[in-house]
Amino acid sequence: MADEPLTLGEAFPADDPVARWFFALSAFVNDLMLADRRLHEAMDDDPREAVYALRVVAWLLYEAHRIARAIEAGGAVTVFINSLPSEARKAYGDFAAAYRPQPSAHPDAKSEVQETFGLLRHRTVHYMWPDRTELTEILTSASDQVANVVIRPAEGRIRFEYADVAMVHSLFGDVHQPEGREAFERAVRLSQRLISLVRQLPTLTLREYMIRRNIDPRRIFRTEPQSPESRKS
Repeated sequence: MADEPLTLGEAFPADDPVARWFFALSAFVNDLMLADRRLHEAMDDDPREAVYALRVVAWLLYEAHRIARAIEAGGAVTVFINSLPSEARKAYGDFAAAYRPQPSAHPDAKSEVQETFGLLRHRTVHYMWPDRTELTEILTSASDQVANVVIRPAEGRIRFEYADVAMVHSLFGDVHQPEGREAFERAVRLSQRLISLVRQLPTLTLREYMIRRNIDPRRIFRTEPQSPESRKS
């Protein structure tokens, strides 16, 4: 019955490796879409917040290596992906490619995602130890930048802008110079390329996944009325 409630246990049995992987992919997509929406809002509103939003997007994409590598690991997930229609297989292949180590003679070759997002992820997830050289290097590299505290009395907000300036400088260099601007734009380009892929992955896969579990795909969908806020946008 199409209107029969579908439980998580029926849709994603805990002992099924493909179900576990698809559930992990779905959770990742939810988080990434929220972060990407905040990134776009901040780009139009506050450049400093846009950089933070980009750091969150980079962190999520970096951590998705567990999901991406399962695509080509040779197990049940690989078998499932290889059995999908060509459009879905190509999308998953393009996504996984960003997480493969790049051709290199070095045994510790990094993937495109690791190379581009590694430092952003590290300095977003972990705050610096005050007595370590990392923080000394950050402050030294940004020592000639202007230090401001921005106060917005009407909003009851205070922002220690000097911390944002130093963090941006440590991640990209001087974004007002060609080299720093290119580093920033490279991170944005990769994030948007991967987001455009990630956005479509569950949609390309969900119907086939449900059918193979002998579940009517209509049982998992619920349509919600449009909110007044979304009608205004």
